Amino acid sequence: MIDSNRKKIVDFDKYRVYKKIEKEIPSDELENLEEIYRKMRDLFLLRAQETLDSHIKKRIIELEKENKDMENKLRKSFPVHIITYLTICSFVMGVCITLLVLTYLYDICLINPYYIICTLLISLTLLCTAAVATKDWKDYISGK
Repeated sequence: MIDSNRKKIVDFDKYRVYKKIEKEIPSDELENLEEIYRKMRDLFLLRAQETLDSHIKKRIIELEKENKDMENKLRKSFPVHIITYLTICSFVMGVCITLLVLTYLYDICLINPYYIICTLLISLTLLCTAAVATKDWKDYISGK
């Protein structure tokens, strides 16, 4: 109850200062200031939403462009040569291993084993090179 009575008490010193300031400013200027304040408040509230919308639109456009660039990059850079090397080297290695098994387990010598071992090593080297190229291609796609 005491607090509610204190809220109703008027501080006359502050009231006099306010009235003094109000008397010093002409009424038409005070109305102009209030109008300017109202316009500025409306402008800031309206512009804040427009600015936010424009930033969001710009960011969406940037993300769509980046997505399209990544899609083109992926489409244009499909590693056909790497897949070809992997396939051919795997096939040649399979044939060489089969020939070595035939030579040493079944005593069927179709090609000299030294040639088969050399071909196997060459194919293994090319297979490893293609595997490293696949890793580099992955880094290229991810943009590193």
